[in-house]
Amino acid sequence: MKKIEFCNSDPKLILFLMGWFQKFFDLTLSDFKCYVGVNVIHKNRDLVIQKYWSSVTHIPLGQFTKTSFKQSKPKKIYENYEDHFGTLSVKVLKPARILYKIAGLVQALRDVPLPG
Repeated sequence: MKKIEFCNSDPKLILFLMGWFQKFFDLTLSDFKCYVGVNVIHKNRDLVIQKYWSSVTHIPLGQFTKTSFKQSKPKKIYENYEDHFGTLSVKVLKPARILYKIAGLVQALRDVPLPG
């Protein structure tokens, strides 16, 4: 199944990519679905973390799916525990038309002669 999904922990990069898709492919916030990936030690903060990403992206919590908890045992307790929000994965719903446009853009870039 073909899909468009991007994942990062940097809110600025997430917002840049969402803005790019919105501007160049005429998407709205309702065209995105999200989920959080975070270490299992943050399980008790799941809703706090989802609310954080919802406030960053303005995507309603109803468009978030189940959090993916990573199973690893940290060897130390980090000072920034309360400031850690994992990664956000953003999926584009109904990506077929966009995938064809992106493929066309990639092909056009391949045909551009490089200087030198």
